[in-house]
Amino acid sequence: MPLLLCRPDRVGDVIIATSCLEPIRAQRPGESIVFAAREAMRPLLEKHPLLDGFVGLPAPGDAPGAAALVEPFRALKADALALLHPDAACQRAALAAGIPRRVGYRSSFWLDRTLTDRLPDSRRAGRRHEAEHNFDVLGPLGILPPPPGPLRPQVHLPASWRRSLRLRLAAAGFDDFDDPGHPPYAVLNPTAYSLDHRWPPEHWAWLTRELRDRGFERVFLVGESVQDPSARALHHLLGPVPGVIDLSGQTNLAELGWLLRSARVFVSRNTGSTHLAAAVGCPTVELFGRLEPTYGRTRWRALGEHVQAVTTPIAPRRWTESRRAYWRRGHALIGREPVLAATLKMAQARPEGATDPDTER
Repeated sequence: MPLLLCRPDRVGDVIIATSCLEPIRAQRPGESIVFAAREAMRPLLEKHPLLDGFVGLPAPGDAPGAAALVEPFRALKADALALLHPDAACQRAALAAGIPRRVGYRSSFWLDRTLTDRLPDSRRAGRRHEAEHNFDVLGPLGILPPPPGPLRPQVHLPASWRRSLRLRLAAAGFDDFDDPGHPPYAVLNPTAYSLDHRWPPEHWAWLTRELRDRGFERVFLVGESVQDPSARALHHLLGPVPGVIDLSGQTNLAELGWLLRSARVFVSRNTGSTHLAAAVGCPTVELFGRLEPTYGRTRWRALGEHVQAVTTPIAPRRWTESRRAYWRRGHALIGREPVLAATLKMAQARPEGATDPDTER
């Protein structure tokens, strides 16, 4: 009977969670594993060689909620649910579907009643990486952490999405993005889940121009939507710049993974695409707006061999300062020159035969 892994939150969290797949396979070789995550994760997970199935979760706030998941969960005939992050819809659906073992973190009195195994949630202390915390939930099911050493996300890129990206880029006059000897290109993501946890658009505009002036024939801009406020502000500041191609809102995660796989460097705030870039072996510069361990490099750093974090010390939050203003201040203090220096350094970091994700050519 399958083990159902459920990670219902954001892209980066799901990519981090894939680092537990190989240890599970090693310890439970004959067991089926099904992953439940938001529908946006389907291109990366549906045909994953370490998984036997994928269940798309409704977006937060969707009306059907738990009711839409009961039948898909029941059809799996799973004997256990490992809920890697609390979620009311998933927990209620698993209970209604009759999954006999349901392991997860304590979150609220009534929601805790849906679990058979309730664990204290120590993640906010920020003492360990999120990838290590996944094994807290897997432990009651007899799945142990691997031997000490770096955990690595297991990202799979189907060949069909490489072909679709090629067609998309051919329309922009750049169809050789992953051919040997292709012109060097950089990828920048000026957006993030939060509107406040972002490097200012004027800094991104400056960095884009600097990279074009320093030999990058193409600079790709990516993000969830071309209507994102940071994307729109960046367009306004840049104006027409030859060699800058905006793919905001035009790629799914697998297509973005293929683009990042052959990029010389990727720069972003620590967010979902940062974790994807690191997972596919792209040299990555991740921006952190403050150093507290809960939100900083201890818990959330991107897992990869070629990742450099850039941050800056920030004075404590002033009593008259809102939390949102504090976050904005932390990111605005990250200097342009340190980011450029890190970007140029990491652009030289991809060695011959760099580690790639599992891919279909």
